[in-house]
Amino acid sequence: MAWLAGWAKRIKLTIDAGDIDADLANFPVLVYISASSGINGEDISCVFDELTSDANRLKIAVTTDDGLTECKVEIEKWVDSAETAWLWVKVPSIDDAVNTDLYLYYDHTHADNTTNVGDIESVPAEAVWESNFRAVYHMRDKTTSSVAESTTNNLTGTKSAANQPIEDTGKIDKGQKYAALNTDINHADDALLDFTNSFSIEFWMKVDNTHTAQIQALVYKYYNLKGYQVRICRTDEGAGVVGHIRFYAIANSTTPLNVDSNTRVDDNTWRHIVCTRSADGKIRVYVNGVIDSAVVTLGSAGDQSNAVAFWMMNDDNFDWDYYGAIDEVRLSQIERPAEYIKADYETGRDHLLDWGTEETPAVDHYVTVIEIIGCLDTKSRTKTIHRTITEKLGLKDTRSRTKTINRIVTELLGLKDVRWLPSLPPIPPVFKAVYGKIKKKLYDVFLGLIEQPAIDNPRVQCDIIVNLTETRRITAKLKRFLTELNTEFFAETVSTLQLENNEELDKLKKLRDKIEE
Repeated sequence: MAWLAGWAKRIKLTIDAGDIDADLANFPVLVYISASSGINGEDISCVFDELTSDANRLKIAVTTDDGLTECKVEIEKWVDSAETAWLWVKVPSIDDAVNTDLYLYYDHTHADNTTNVGDIESVPAEAVWESNFRAVYHMRDKTTSSVAESTTNNLTGTKSAANQPIEDTGKIDKGQKYAALNTDINHADDALLDFTNSFSIEFWMKVDNTHTAQIQALVYKYYNLKGYQVRICRTDEGAGVVGHIRFYAIANSTTPLNVDSNTRVDDNTWRHIVCTRSADGKIRVYVNGVIDSAVVTLGSAGDQSNAVAFWMMNDDNFDWDYYGAIDEVRLSQIERPAEYIKADYETGRDHLLDWGTEETPAVDHYVTVIEIIGCLDTKSRTKTIHRTITEKLGLKDTRSRTKTINRIVTELLGLKDVRWLPSLPPIPPVFKAVYGKIKKKLYDVFLGLIEQPAIDNPRVQCDIIVNLTETRRITAKLKRFLTELNTEFFAETVSTLQLENNEELDKLKKLRDKIEE
């Protein structure tokens, strides 16, 4: 598998096709990094061992199964001291027939990957949430008086007062919890929070079953029999089935107006709730990834827009305080299908990913010829090393003409360090990096041997080993041979030679002898 250039370490993540009921596109997958992550509770603390601090949290990348194509990543929270992190990754496609692999790269020496990775409300983070999402609230504080919203719509939620509700332990990192009477999170009326056709509302909830207020509103934008609301009924007073979710999706006063969940959810445990309305007016409730209600067709479908504010954990009229905790509230302008909802539940409880083990690039030692600098003829004697290598590699600039070969090649290929070998074979062949300099008819010949991972991308991160050999006279015959040498043929001839044993060294000696004939 190809390796993303410039990264020192990676781990493979696998989504089992058996957990996916239909192909999914642009799906947000939770990547939870900790000492117990994924389906099998794998220890992934090696990521923190490499990165060492919160400041290095952007020195990561996530790719698709080709190992090269980067995905957009939102960092919900990164806590190096606790060795825990919560990331949301936009996966372009997840297959229901074959496993889907991802790769998490990490390297403390790499530059911050600000193109594809970011904190909440950054440009790359917002790109995780495709355009059908109208609002995504991770329910962690932006300030003590507000809650951040992750999409490009920037629909920040405002609390009724500082720490009302209060940030507390959620299902996924932090959530919001009831703190006092008339606690809520709201946003002023906005057309983005109105729906004229199909839509979905989803969240995680944990009801405090010690409170028995009759009706408790979870998500609410409803006025004059128009709009939507999701609530839980705690006493039997005609407001719904005790302890069950009731979902209203109303275009006008025509009945029926609502549907109730079959499962009682007021048991002080985290539950994943999704309420959907289809284009033809069918409404459904899902609990923990499965359909959990009758499928009710509204008496009338149509525009449910209204001119009131959007509320979470309360309503705007009756003070229906929700006594409990809530996390990951999302609104979409489409009906999310059952297959999506199941996968959303599984990823929310960190039960979608299998983690592999830490990998480093496999190194294949080989030699090829890129260039004989100067071409060993009089016309090119003034050609500098940086210019020649630049042309051969298709690069733009080596910055300094006076830098030695090891530093130039290191910069060109994005390499990390240079290690010196004490010696190479007495009369080595032309290796991958060769520098020739004419001085009083003598050549100082620099011969280099590169260690490079045998992968598809030619500009991969690798180590380069450069050796300065003795000054030696090059005969006219050898000069002519090198000048006329077909570089591509030569490269093909020696590219498979491995510097691992005496037999291969003998091959190099024979090649040397051929040059000197």
